[in-house]
Amino acid sequence: MNTNMDTNRQTNSAFSRLWTDYKWQLLFYLSLGISVFLSGYLLDNKGLPLFSFLKALWFGTFITYVTLHRLSFKLFMPLYLLLQIAVLLFIPAKVMYPGFVYFYLALKNVVNSNPAEGSEVISLIPFRAYVFMFLFVVVSLMTIYTGYKAVKRDRTGALHKVITVILCIVSLFISFRKPVIIGFMKNHPSTLQFYKHSEMRSITYSNNLTVLLCSYFYFIYEENEALKEQMDMSPAWDVIEVNSKYDDYVLILGESASADYISLYGYPVKNSPFMESYAKGKIVKNYYSPAANTINSLSRLLVRQDSLSQKPIIADNLMSLTKAAGFKTYWITAQRKTEAGVNSSVGMIAEKADSCVFVSKDPFWGPNSKDSAVLPVFKQAFERSAKQKRFFVVHLQGSHYIFADRLEEPLHINHYNKDISEYLQTIEQTDKLIGEIYNICKANSNSFSITYLSDHGLSPTSNESLSHGTELSSFHIPFYQISSDDTTLEIIEGRKHGLNFIEGFANWLGIKEKHLDPNYSFLLPSKKDSTALFYDFYDEYVPFSSIEEGVILGK
Repeated sequence: MNTNMDTNRQTNSAFSRLWTDYKWQLLFYLSLGISVFLSGYLLDNKGLPLFSFLKALWFGTFITYVTLHRLSFKLFMPLYLLLQIAVLLFIPAKVMYPGFVYFYLALKNVVNSNPAEGSEVISLIPFRAYVFMFLFVVVSLMTIYTGYKAVKRDRTGALHKVITVILCIVSLFISFRKPVIIGFMKNHPSTLQFYKHSEMRSITYSNNLTVLLCSYFYFIYEENEALKEQMDMSPAWDVIEVNSKYDDYVLILGESASADYISLYGYPVKNSPFMESYAKGKIVKNYYSPAANTINSLSRLLVRQDSLSQKPIIADNLMSLTKAAGFKTYWITAQRKTEAGVNSSVGMIAEKADSCVFVSKDPFWGPNSKDSAVLPVFKQAFERSAKQKRFFVVHLQGSHYIFADRLEEPLHINHYNKDISEYLQTIEQTDKLIGEIYNICKANSNSFSITYLSDHGLSPTSNESLSHGTELSSFHIPFYQISSDDTTLEIIEGRKHGLNFIEGFANWLGIKEKHLDPNYSFLLPSKKDSTALFYDFYDEYVPFSSIEEGVILGK
């Protein structure tokens, strides 16, 4: 019996020494495993099974971190923190839009946004997202702390070096085996549309989250540089004839206004009094934006699409077209001028105008300029005499969240809930501004035409507000056209599509151009509109039938 007791003591003593010697390493591997699993779970679009940590992607990431940690804690720390911070920022999007927000797109929007817009998005984040973020931070800090403690051990032994070399080889093999194989394939596929322009697109098959994250930053940089190069290219426009019916044309670009929440389109709360009382002009009842967010929508609305690849040709935009046709061009915007904004396709197109005015005084953190601030600038420009035809773009903040921040008068609409009431009133406010622009035109021009449409709509959220989404109301947008010679009201019922906007735009201005269909009109049915695809949250084109109809709050 004493022998058994001695054996037990020796066993316990051995385990005790083992725990004493290796507890920080074991705790580090445990917390790192949990951290990598959570990162993988959050970044995966469709959700993962419980034991998916053993999948090659997350196993490769784990091995890479272990290898980096064994090489140097200073090497491990920045790469680990880079991924954790990126995932942390992605958590709110994952909670708010489960199942359809891809990590690359969220990262791209963060890089291409400004601090003011970011502060507005923060107000949308639900409480449960902060809970998930807190837990994720705790696990990440635990990993860093245990990792720091684990490096205290002597690392000069031959066994340590051998194991580290083996792990390096395994890590490199897992991370780059697929990209190398696919990279040598002719016409190799890409996982998503936005990689297809890149020579490095095979890297998206890497089984390593850190490699993927670094490649994402590279792709965003590459995409922005490619955009700049495209804008510097000479437009391919070949104008055949210009036969403009009007002297002045005004395009009003709204923001986040869904036609499903406008009384002119059947919503039960009156919020389009000008258009309803005007009772003339042309109303397209079923106009759809090409995408459900500003950059992806306007970069397709305002430019010519390649007929084969369906990619936007940024240099061939409405501003370069009107200039090629001999118009004097103006762009007046209530949206902020920031580095990211100017580097976006929309900002670059705006700056190609003969006169480009950003009415916002503070490009970053200051209070938003109200949409009414564009009126004196527009009035001053419009009142000037001109020897040539003129084209104006007036770009609004419109109904962009936070809705209350857009309002210029106290809230007087009371319907469904406060958020919906504020949203409805922002639409009413835009309607009023359209009326004021119409009056300026009427007082200063005998011949003019105004077109209003929004960049995209919004969809219901889980907390009964509205935000970017994938339902039909995110694509269904208002489209009005009012002109100096209107005598009757014309309602166009057929489906029209924003991917074909530039062709309808040319027809509206009386421009005949070699690459554009001279018979396409905003007001006439076309097979192009019934077959056109929509750009979804995965950066892929999908058919109209794949978009869910959804619900309209308060209707």
